[in-house]
Amino acid sequence: MKKSILFFAFAWLNVAPAVVTAQWSAVRFDSSNVFQNAHAVTPDDAFFIGYEPFNAYQFLLRTNNGGVTWDSIPLNTATNIYQLTELYFSDVNNGFAGGVKNNTMQALIKTNNNGASWTDITPEPTSEEAVSSLFFVNASRGFAVAGNKWYATDNGGLTWNISELNMLPADIRFLNDNDGYVAGTIENDNVAVLMKTTDGGASWVTLHSATDPNMFVNAFENIDVVNANTMFVQMQWSNKIYRTVNSGASWDTLVCDSVWQIRDFNFDDALHGHLLSGEGSLYYTEDGGESWTLQYAAEWGIYGPSVYFYSLSFAGGVGY
Repeated sequence: MKKSILFFAFAWLNVAPAVVTAQWSAVRFDSSNVFQNAHAVTPDDAFFIGYEPFNAYQFLLRTNNGGVTWDSIPLNTATNIYQLTELYFSDVNNGFAGGVKNNTMQALIKTNNNGASWTDITPEPTSEEAVSSLFFVNASRGFAVAGNKWYATDNGGLTWNISELNMLPADIRFLNDNDGYVAGTIENDNVAVLMKTTDGGASWVTLHSATDPNMFVNAFENIDVVNANTMFVQMQWSNKIYRTVNSGASWDTLVCDSVWQIRDFNFDDALHGHLLSGEGSLYYTEDGGESWTLQYAAEWGIYGPSVYFYSLSFAGGVGY
C-alpha cells in the first residue's frame, strides 16, 4: 500500500527521441486524487484513470491540448462504484477501462465519444475476477484477461468468445487482429512466461520463459512490442527486462542497476526507450536498454518517495 496520495502527471516536451537531456514538466497536480493508469493516443490527447481514495470517486481525466487544460469525467453510476485500473484507447474516441465494480464484480466499460459517456461491456458480469489487462486493435476487435480467462470480441464487446489459458496473464499486446502476446506466470510451476498467438488467441505457443532464484514469485508484468522482431518483457518486482530482436529466437537480459524495481517502460523503437522505477524516478536509454540515463529523480520524504508514479505512456515522442 502506498503511503502518499500526492501525484503528478508529467509530460515529455521534446519529441526527438535521440535527445537524452529531455525535459519533464508538471501538467497536473491534485492533492487528494490518485492517477493510476495513463494512455496517450496522440501527443495532445491523453487519458488517465483516477480516483479519490476517501470517497471512492472514480473518474477519467482527459486532455486534448497536451495538458494545458483537463476534463474530469465521473465514471461511477447510481448502481456501480468502479475500481478501474486498466485503460486503453484505440483512437481518441474509442476507449476501454477495466477492473472491478462494487469491490467484487468484474467490470469492463467502453466509450465511443472521447470519454464523455460509457457503456458496460463486461464479459462475465457474475465473475469476481478483475479485468487485469486489455488491448483493442480498433473499436471492434479487442481482447481482455481476468484470472486465467481469455476474452476476445469482434463487435466492440457486444459479445465475447471466452476461453481459458494455462497461465495467469498480466499484460497483453497485439500487432494486428491476430498476432499478439500475453505475459504472466505459470502459477503451478512458478515460471514467468511470454506466449504468442497468430490466430487471435485461439491457440498459443511459449515464446520465452524465465525464473529468478531471488524472486518468491516469477512473473512477467509488462510487455512492449516494437515490431514482430523486437520486443521487451519485464520481470515483476525486479530491475530486469528481457529483450529479443529476432522474434523470440534468443533473448538478452537487461538490468537497470540504478533501480530496485521497474514499474513501467516504453520503447519508441528498438533503441530509444523510457523506464519508470518503483521509487518514482524516470530513466532514458538510446542503446536498447544496455544503459540508462536518469532524467527525473524522485524526491524522498521521511517515509519514502514524496511522489509515486504508476504508469508511463508515449505517443509520437510525447510521454505522460
